[in-house]
Amino acid sequence: MRKNHNILIADHESIVTTDLMDRLNKWGYNVFISDGDNTVTKDLIHKNNPDAVIIDDDYPVMEAGIKTAVEISQQHRVGIILLCAWMNEEIERISADLDSFCCLSKPYKDKELQKSLKRILKNQKN
Repeated sequence: MRKNHNILIADHESIVTTDLMDRLNKWGYNVFISDGDNTVTKDLIHKNNPDAVIIDDDYPVMEAGIKTAVEISQQHRVGIILLCAWMNEEIERISADLDSFCCLSKPYKDKELQKSLKRILKNQKN
């Protein structure tokens, strides 16, 4: 029997979080949302112990999501998917250095998101 994984979405755009939440729920994931700031997100992670965090690179403000994602991955055993408008050297370096971290460039396809989730969730088991 497949475990229902818990996924936290951290994004300040409600249309994005609603769409993403609907897709993840349809695929069988339990989803909760942080549309606040970094403190709220980290508190939700501490309280809910998610298996993965999907975070926008501009969450909660321009380019702060990258820093937040790295901090979360260093402080918690959780997989991270960073949604970004474009790849740059910093993001590529971070993705290469961290096992349970990946980046998806927007717009992304459902298949890409599913593949990324499976990869980081598998790495969480190890």
